[in-house]
Amino acid sequence: DYLREEIGFDFAERIYLRNKEALGLPGALQHHNVEWIVEGALNFIEQNQDHPFFLYAPLTVPHSQYDAIYGEFSDADPLATPAGFLDTRPDVQPPRSTIYERLRERGIDQRNAMATWIDDGIGAILNKLDEHNLTENTLVLFISDHQSRGKYNCYEGARVPCLMRWPATIKPGRQIDSLCANIDILPLLLQVAGAAVPGDGVDGRSFLSILAREERPLTWRESLLLECVYSRAVVTDRYKYIANRPPQEVVDAMEKERQQYTQNGRLRTIGWDGRANPHDWGEVGIRYVADVDFPNYFDFDQMYDLQVDPFEQVNLACYPQYQQTLATLQSLLSGHLRALPHRFGEFT
Repeated sequence: DYLREEIGFDFAERIYLRNKEALGLPGALQHHNVEWIVEGALNFIEQNQDHPFFLYAPLTVPHSQYDAIYGEFSDADPLATPAGFLDTRPDVQPPRSTIYERLRERGIDQRNAMATWIDDGIGAILNKLDEHNLTENTLVLFISDHQSRGKYNCYEGARVPCLMRWPATIKPGRQIDSLCANIDILPLLLQVAGAAVPGDGVDGRSFLSILAREERPLTWRESLLLECVYSRAVVTDRYKYIANRPPQEVVDAMEKERQQYTQNGRLRTIGWDGRANPHDWGEVGIRYVADVDFPNYFDFDQMYDLQVDPFEQVNLACYPQYQQTLATLQSLLSGHLRALPHRFGEFT
């Protein structure tokens, strides 16, 4: 009802509104169920095949990098959904029980079972489009909200691959590395549908012209702004600059913990949001182990050459030969932030 009445969807069902553990469900219902979501997507396509439609089918997996090997996949009840128990298992894709066998036959690590489960579901949706001759002129986007490394910060987690298929417009096998972001999806879909993009309240821009041609327009985008709590970053085709500017009370809490943990050898837990790691499942250090994956996590200013250092391991901000590049990136960040109503350190 909320998605229909408040957000504007005219169709909404088979939804996990939050992570399955946060829905207030009995433990027996706290399972991922890809088949249940895919079955709803297939029903929707059947019902709307004779006119244009927009289908958003957000899967809940993968959740954690390799859940499949720890029971999230193999022990999940195929009858359990947030709406209650099903009478029968949705018969829309190969049974989960066959996945490990198929992986063994192909010599693929069994930790990829979760990915194969997803592939089976996406395959069922693509096959349904084929069945109704909708493939040629249907734009399909396969997008994730973040990578497994660098979640909840401005690091690598923000560099998310996207797969797109639209035979009538996109040539197969094309690879595009333009600076695009989730804010660009809405304008893209509106343009594809022939609708006008609102002048206010939309930060992104449609990248349809990039999809439809071989060359990237020279005027596309010089840089992109990233934001996460008290961190801001600007990304160009080659570089990323990250500025951490928390309030003084956060700086004081981080410094106090640094002094304490330097003495006893423990990993620090207070990140740039000012809060200690809330995870109680044995994760040590900063939330999502960002201090382990990114060794310069605690530096206030960071700059990375993404062409040679895509995993953001070497902070160039203090190197004399990069000071002009650093100043250029800081100026770009200031330009992005000046248009926003809130302050951020010296940049506004």
